[in-house]
Parts: sequence; structure tokens; C-alpha cells
Amino acid sequence: MLRSTMGSLQRIRLDIDGRRYTLSVLQRTSHPPEIPRLVIAAYQAEEQSHHLLRVCLTAIRKFTPEPHELWVVDRTTRREYRRWLLEQPGLNVVFLHDIPLMRSQRGLGFRLRMLTLDQRDREARVQGSYANAVQLEIAAALIDPQARRLMTLQMDTMPTAPYWLSFLLSKFDDQTGAVGVRLETHKGPPPFPHSLGCLVDWQLFLRYRLSFLPDLPRWDVLHKAIAELVDRGYRIWCCRNTYAEPELIKSLPAESPYRSLHVDRTLDDSGNVIFLHLGRGIEKSSSGQTPPGRTSPADWTRFAGRIFTADPLSP
Repeated sequence: MLRSTMGSLQRIRLDIDGRRYTLSVLQRTSHPPEIPRLVIAAYQAEEQSHHLLRVCLTAIRKFTPEPHELWVVDRTTRREYRRWLLEQPGLNVVFLHDIPLMRSQRGLGFRLRMLTLDQRDREARVQGSYANAVQLEIAAALIDPQARRLMTLQMDTMPTAPYWLSFLLSKFDDQTGAVGVRLETHKGPPPFPHSLGCLVDWQLFLRYRLSFLPDLPRWDVLHKAIAELVDRGYRIWCCRNTYAEPELIKSLPAESPYRSLHVDRTLDDSGNVIFLHLGRGIEKSSSGQTPPGRTSPADWTRFAGRIFTADPLSP
């Protein structure tokens, strides 16, 4: 890892999956190892996806009173969005200057225009998944190696209860390797928590040299590491979620603002909603299209404004 100083940002070159990436890093905060690290893999492709990130950060600020160390690893190129991130107080920011490419796409003259529309859609999803993993690997190389817990987050997520993080942390014991807000229903066995919101025992990751990198199509982001933890005898705990159990929606009070949303709702042990996930947020924002029966990014942002009782787009 090569370092040089560039103003308030530190220029770093980091090797990941056989490729060297150039980064700019601004670390404002550093906490003791027992404080959890929260890492958001961000991509502000255009205005609406930028709003998704703003909502996510606002929700974390509002509903996370516990000490935490917050990182955003961003692969955005637009200067105004990068400038906005640098202005956010108490935030550790990493800018990725290179486009993450899987090994199969390097040196082979990858040509997206040669694919059909369906192939392009599948390739974009795979490539987006791989890019998220690279961003998480970057964070893993930068955080304190003594840290006890690291949480992966996607930017189309929204905590909704002031104890959400404490609740997740309470599920750890010496035999628990990871705690997730949503269980995948089509990737097992073993059960896989989705990387959209998953706390991991970071010391186990380092001890067994685990990685966030996927091995597609079998292993998605985080899944291969989780499978190894399960093989080593560690438990994985996941919240109940309306994605896997749609019938849980009926258990919400009639007056609940979360009943009418078509998103993933994470529930605590008492059936209270503590976390939301829009799903395909960047994809919906970039295409401007939302499938029927799903919440759009614009609807998500308006809903956040009502929940926060203030403009969620304010820093």
C-alpha cells in the first residue's frame, strides 16, 4: 500500500483482487476497537441516487445515538457530490478513482455494446455487486485492525428506531459470526444475511483471512465468507423481515406508516420496524423506472421527509 499526502485528503494506492486502485481518503474520526464501524458502499450516479445517500446518512445520524465510526466509500465521479460528502461532519470518506472490473473483464476488451439488453442488465447487476465488494475490501484495509465489529450497509437503507444498532449488537456471543437485518431466501444453504445490512465479527474475518469478494454466480458479496464461518461452527443470526416473510406486514398496526411501503422491513423481537431497505435503489434511480408494486426512489425520499419531520436532504 503506497501513501502520499494531498492537502487534507490522503492519496493511497491499494491492491485488491489483483488490481491496483487509487484512492483519496479523509479520516476525521477514529474510535476505540469496541466501537462498531459502519461502512456504506456508495455510488451517486445522478441526482436521485445522491438523494438516497443523503437519506441514509440522515437516518443514521437521527437513529444511532450509540458511538459508531461511519465510513462512506464512494465511486462517484461528479465533483459536486464529492464536495458535499467532504462537507459532512464526523464522516470518514474514501473516493475510489478507478472503475472496479472483475478479472474476466480485464485485458479482454470488454464490450458492453455487443451484448443484448437482457445481457446488459444481468452484466450491470453482476458488475455492481462486484464493485460493492471492492468498496468493502477498501474499507477493510483502512479501518483499525483491532476493531471488533464491522457493518456493511447499502445506501438505499434507512434505520428507523433509536436502538437499531444496539439491538443487532446484542445478538452477538462468542459463537456468533454475523448478525444481519435480512436473510436471503434463494442463496442457501447455509443461510446468508444480505450485505445491505450485516454486522460481522471483524476479528474472525481477520483471523480466517475472509473476504467480501464474490465468486459469482454461486457466491455473492459476503456470502463466501459467511459460508466459511458456518463451516467453522459459528452461528449466523438474522432479524425477521417482510422480504422473507410477507405475512409479517399484517402484524403491523393499522396506523403504522410502514404498512403501505413496498420495501423490505426489518423487525425486532417485539415486531417493531427498526430498519428499511428500498431495494435496487441505484438501478431504479439510474433507469428512472420502478417495477409495479414497488416504492420508487422519489417516494422513498418523500417518506423519509415525513419520518424525520424535517428535510432529509439537509446536512
